[in-house]
Amino acid sequence: MRKTIRLLGIVMVLTFMVGGISVTAANTPEQLVEMAKQASLEGHFTKAKEIYRQVIDKFQKSEVVDQAYFWLAYAYEADGQPQNAIPFYGQLVKKFPDSRYADDALRKRANIFLAKGNSVLAAEALQALTSSYPESTYANEAYVELGDLYGYQLGEYVKAVAAYRKHNTDGLSALRVAMLINFFENNVDYNGNPLKVYCQAKKEVEAGRIDKSDNLLRQMIVDFPNSKVVDDAVLLLGRNEVAKAVKLREEHNLLDKQIKARFVKHYQK
Repeated sequence: MRKTIRLLGIVMVLTFMVGGISVTAANTPEQLVEMAKQASLEGHFTKAKEIYRQVIDKFQKSEVVDQAYFWLAYAYEADGQPQNAIPFYGQLVKKFPDSRYADDALRKRANIFLAKGNSVLAAEALQALTSSYPESTYANEAYVELGDLYGYQLGEYVKAVAAYRKHNTDGLSALRVAMLINFFENNVDYNGNPLKVYCQAKKEVEAGRIDKSDNLLRQMIVDFPNSKVVDDAVLLLGRNEVAKAVKLREEHNLLDKQIKARFVKHYQK
């Protein structure tokens, strides 16, 4: 009787609840992963992450540890912490390059970097996806995303064209890719590339240097009046003017408030 009670006490000590899910030391790593998934589905992300970490820490040789890395990173994303997901996606790819989750991990890394505005790291992740997993179901779309990054964000037109050329599909997507290849090929290796100037002008806007952006755009329009990006440059100039007008109005309103405040303060004396 005492032995039975003692054993029950040990089991109780080694058992804890995760969102209504009972986890014990006797659970296999496969069971733990499934329990963590269930916890995530129920919105118990903190507990799910605890279980995934337990699998990673204690069952490194398990066949499901790659899943633990992937779903742990995914749980961080679902919990609104994408920055914390990045290293776990990276470790999955590094430690388990043959995992069926590796290509998806790279895709998700790229998406996080894109959301953060880091085009360089996003391109690196997509490049790793397309080069290491060319047969992946994500590879075809990754070529287009990579081409867009190289062409529009990084100004590397040769790489953009090379990425687009590896895309293989029919329909509107294929038509868009063909148009982009033609567009960038006409701008590749051109001294004083108007598209490169346009991209730089956009970066100046993002950095808050609207006047510098305007100067680049106006000079580009003068130097390359027949360029395919002139219309885009004119539109960007227009948006810049609106932005400057809004900023001027805000400054005027601020100054107006300051003057009124001083006026009231003066007559309250």
